[in-house]
Amino acid sequence: MNDRISVNVLGILALILGAVAGCQTPPVGRTSKAAVRIEVVPSPAICVRGVEVYEAAEGLVIRGKVRRAPDNCCDTTRGAVAILLVSPDGTVVDATNTSWTPRNIPKGLTRASTFTATLSYVPAEDFRLRIACSPE
Repeated sequence: MNDRISVNVLGILALILGAVAGCQTPPVGRTSKAAVRIEVVPSPAICVRGVEVYEAAEGLVIRGKVRRAPDNCCDTTRGAVAILLVSPDGTVVDATNTSWTPRNIPKGLTRASTFTATLSYVPAEDFRLRIACSPE
């Protein structure tokens, strides 16, 4: 009986922590697969998570996941991911947009849509990628 109560309490605490954490923007940091910095711009309705950047034969590949914000149960979540290449002095050098699949982000905290974009070249290490979601 006590084991069931403690498991239920732990489950409730995990849900509360997930809701409180919400769409906190991860700090700017280096990826392990490519020497480029990633900056995620926060959005009130959509969370960008799990961004990976790596070099491939076709250039620099950027992929990741988008989820609904914890308090966004009903609003439509169609849109696009804007990826900007920013120079060390803050100038936007290149930009690309891509949509996510499936187009409408699934409901539920554990479900997500994915996106992939490719730059035809690999930028220098001191450049960074700024990633932002723009709803339709």
